[in-house]
Amino acid sequence: MGINSTTLTNENTEPGSAAGRHAAQVAPPTNVFAWVKLFLVLLAIAVGFFGAIDRIPMLDSTASAAFFVFLYSLLVIGFIAAAYCQPFWLRLLLGVAFAASVQFYEGFRLATSTWPNYDSFVIMLQSMGFADNAWDHHRVPILLAIGHALLVLIAVVMRPSTPRRIARYLGLAPLAAIGILSSILYARGGDGANGLPPSFPSIAFSTIHIADKILSPAMERQEVKLKAVNRPIAQDLIYIVDESVLATYLDINHPDGVYSGLDRNPQTATISNFGIAASIALCSASVNYTLRHGGLRDDYANMNATLPSIFAYAQSAGMHTVYLDGQGIEGKYSNLMYQAEFEQIDYHVSLHEHPVLLRDQMLAREIINLSQDDKSSFIFVNKVGAHFPVQDKYPDSHLTYQPVSSRGNYVNISDTGSRVGFSGDPESWRLYRNAYRNTLTWNTGHFFDQIFEEADLQNSAIIYTADHGQRLHEDGSPGQNTHCSPAPRDEEGAVPLVFITPSDFATNLPEAAQFNHNKTSHYRLFSTVLQWMGYDKNQVTRIYGEDVTSRVADPYTYNAYFNARMGRKPVWLKIDPQRVATPITSDVSDGQQPLTEQPVDTPSDEQVPDTSS
Repeated sequence: MGINSTTLTNENTEPGSAAGRHAAQVAPPTNVFAWVKLFLVLLAIAVGFFGAIDRIPMLDSTASAAFFVFLYSLLVIGFIAAAYCQPFWLRLLLGVAFAASVQFYEGFRLATSTWPNYDSFVIMLQSMGFADNAWDHHRVPILLAIGHALLVLIAVVMRPSTPRRIARYLGLAPLAAIGILSSILYARGGDGANGLPPSFPSIAFSTIHIADKILSPAMERQEVKLKAVNRPIAQDLIYIVDESVLATYLDINHPDGVYSGLDRNPQTATISNFGIAASIALCSASVNYTLRHGGLRDDYANMNATLPSIFAYAQSAGMHTVYLDGQGIEGKYSNLMYQAEFEQIDYHVSLHEHPVLLRDQMLAREIINLSQDDKSSFIFVNKVGAHFPVQDKYPDSHLTYQPVSSRGNYVNISDTGSRVGFSGDPESWRLYRNAYRNTLTWNTGHFFDQIFEEADLQNSAIIYTADHGQRLHEDGSPGQNTHCSPAPRDEEGAVPLVFITPSDFATNLPEAAQFNHNKTSHYRLFSTVLQWMGYDKNQVTRIYGEDVTSRVADPYTYNAYFNARMGRKPVWLKIDPQRVATPITSDVSDGQQPLTEQPVDTPSDEQVPDTSS
């Protein structure tokens, strides 16, 4: 009798038999799903390869290029191994982690035209409260990144046809790749991920961040140890921090600047303009946190983490503490404020429920009312200012500079906002710059008009500055970024600095403003404010450094790498006033009509709500 080979094969290769298991181990992937998975894996790798194409020409040596190629190849191998490892739970875990990494890395790169580093990663974590606004602002880049992330997720999670003896060990490869990349980035202070496969860098940043939190020593916030020796210099000390105001776009700092409301000679006050000041850093949260805690260039991280807040000092000096917040989101602290600091505030106003167009004018009304009461108050103000989008942050009455970007689409957006249709080309920036100038005339110029007309300036001392400046691409450079840039321009750190003090107040501020014009920085403000509260100058300067009246030269630098960790040093860039961009007069065209989709009505003073009651 002959042997039926077909029958023998069918009988001995059943899935449960030893021969069947052996056949499953050696059989190549022949089913359609295996080929689909292979295609998706290769496609995910190919889509991420564009970063390497951009990165390799930037490397300055053959050795650097060789190391980049080696590291890139290692990560690609790790990605393939993750896609073909056996345990479903591990593929799912790695797929979700890779997708999240792609979402951040590619979303950031597409939105800003720059690669993120560890500093960018930390800044984004600090700004999670504004995630909904980021969606409005960068919807198209985020959607593209989501598409890439979904591709990666599906490619990794799909069931592979991998021999079990190999598949059971493949899960070690992506874990090793993550560990190697995290170690390299840690050693380089968070830099070095530019152009790498986007599935890995954000995981490495997260690993570094967790390690940094674990390894960093616990720090306790100190109580106020200084004693106020004098009365405050005025009944009310008002600290106004504007948002995204480039100093050279105001008339007090450039002849082509817009109306600021500060170029005047009031009878009851003295205005001391320090010109272009250097900001602390380039992002709102970092700057505001340091302004409130007094960190200095040589030790800002430790000082910010351990020393008392400015509200604690005000309370210790016997002052009523006030925080007026035009930027905040309901139920969330803004600008890195924390619970203990918030509890040091006696009176808090958040305008998140009010129209964005009216918020700065409402803040002015709050300041006016507080200046006319009988309390001695320290008032810290975060304005809406001119953060993008600026298209609808001014009413039609202030549509002075034309043509402008399309209006009517961003009415309820304070921070960020959709840029659909904004290509970042020179003409888009030209329209945007005109809208920016109109916004300043309303949120700065009209704001100070109200202050000078109605506030009690005989009993108030005011500091006015901004958190950071703006890059408005006057040079025709591409991109959509205005600040927080990994490779910043001087405009991002160039902010206004003005003091408004009672006219009968004996001070050397006017002389200091002349001597230190275009020479000082935010790092001199905390010491100044504490002295205004009545604290001893010698004790204050010993801890917090020189004040704005000092003739000791300020470095005049801003920090371009604020979240420096792991041995990486901050990057201090010096402002050159001659290099800071100024308004381009040719931006404005006589007789050309603005691109208006729907009007933004001009509110009367009676329509501005008064929340002080």
